[in-house]
Amino acid sequence: MAINTPVHFLGELSHPETLREMARTDVICCTSLDDPMPIVCTEAMMLHKPVICSDKTGTAAFIQDGKNSFLYKTDTDNLADIMIRVYKQRSDLHRIGNRWNAVYQKNFTPKIFEQNILSVLFREKCTIVMNNMESKDVPYYQMMSEKFQTHIGNNTGNILIPTYGARNLDYDFEYLAPFDVKNDSDSYIIFAANVLRNNVQLNYEKWFEFLGRCKKPINIMGLGAQTTLEEMNPRKYANGLSSEMVRWIQMIADRCNVVGVRGEFTADVLKSLGIKNVDAVGCPTYFVNGYAQPQIIKKNLSELRNVVFHTCWEPYSDWHVQWNRAVLDNMLQFSNPAFVIQSEFKFLPYLIANTDQLQSLMALQNSDISASVDAICRHFGLDEYDVVTNDKIRHLFHIFSDMNKWAEFIKSYDVAFGFRIHGNIIALKNGVPAIDIATDSRVYEMCELFKIPYVRVNQFDSTELNFNKIYEQADFSEMNKQYPVLLQNFINFLDKNNIKHLYN
Repeated sequence: MAINTPVHFLGELSHPETLREMARTDVICCTSLDDPMPIVCTEAMMLHKPVICSDKTGTAAFIQDGKNSFLYKTDTDNLADIMIRVYKQRSDLHRIGNRWNAVYQKNFTPKIFEQNILSVLFREKCTIVMNNMESKDVPYYQMMSEKFQTHIGNNTGNILIPTYGARNLDYDFEYLAPFDVKNDSDSYIIFAANVLRNNVQLNYEKWFEFLGRCKKPINIMGLGAQTTLEEMNPRKYANGLSSEMVRWIQMIADRCNVVGVRGEFTADVLKSLGIKNVDAVGCPTYFVNGYAQPQIIKKNLSELRNVVFHTCWEPYSDWHVQWNRAVLDNMLQFSNPAFVIQSEFKFLPYLIANTDQLQSLMALQNSDISASVDAICRHFGLDEYDVVTNDKIRHLFHIFSDMNKWAEFIKSYDVAFGFRIHGNIIALKNGVPAIDIATDSRVYEMCELFKIPYVRVNQFDSTELNFNKIYEQADFSEMNKQYPVLLQNFINFLDKNNIKHLYN
């Protein structure tokens, strides 16, 4: 080879000889273009030697460019530029190499490998004390069954809680209702949702029996109170809770190092009950992406085409119908609107009639579709003619029991609005801007904690609802900024309770 620079080809070396040569260098260049984890980079870590490594390798995930090593894109010009840059930083290479060795000490020592292998072979078992709301694609006609609706707590958004909430916890999980729980698990976690209220259906007898006999660690997270925006008085709310509910949460709090709640309102309710070991950490679903949460960036208003709204209100009063109609009118202004419903199971026959799900269609009767059309008319104050003939309305509604399909659907949208917090969390976790319309304390306190843009329904009349204006005023910068702080707060909560996790 015609090389006129001082390059030396050492030929084949034994492993000890290779390590000795590496120890004599200032920096090691790994030119692998596609390698899951080049061993030479790991050995460089061990020897306190920074590396120049392709961004197409697994090692790249551990590199903070310029701080503990160097990354180059897979082309020779960029590699040459990085080499020149490293030469100019040669006085810092010793300090950079020490930082690279710290990565080795944390992730790659023989002791760490031993711990990792043992954790796989003897992984702790954790029981999630709730129904196994498995995320899977369920046909529409099966969603119509009372058994399915009861199993998911009459809200498909509840499936998100165990699906996203447990993803970064390091256990083998099983899901059991309290009356099925045996004392054979290493620990127990309760994903609580908005159960701190009197009208929730809890089998207190079974819960008290379980909490009394269980000798293993018990933890609770995502606990929320629920009241109207006008009645968010923590002391008054606490005084209004039933004696059974108060005993239930006090028994759990006595077993926890720290109780994890959805926001400051719920924290203040518990403190009014004398429960002080409380952290406002939000819902664990919000942290499913760990450190890889994408920054939320808005498009220009003029670019909005695909707009999704998460769920609508059961029309208990004319006030609810007026709000639903205002939401619908706003949605129909966009070229591709969609409603993702979560609890409106009366809509299902109408959805089936407007899809090609043959098996579902065969399960329907004409009366089912007629009742479904009537329900949609009541929800939105619409005429039956519009519901049956308006093509935009006929293809407006969607429902998901599979969280992956829900996420894929959301990714094609420009922005999500909604009354429901978990539908919008799916959007935010997939990089889609989401704005909440806070209807009660459970949405409000999480939006406040997570800095999710929101408006309160009690601040203006439904006739003033304007999605374009709300979108223009929404600012996601504080939410993006606060996410790492809130993630660390949640990790601290897990550590306080000795809950094993994968965030680090």
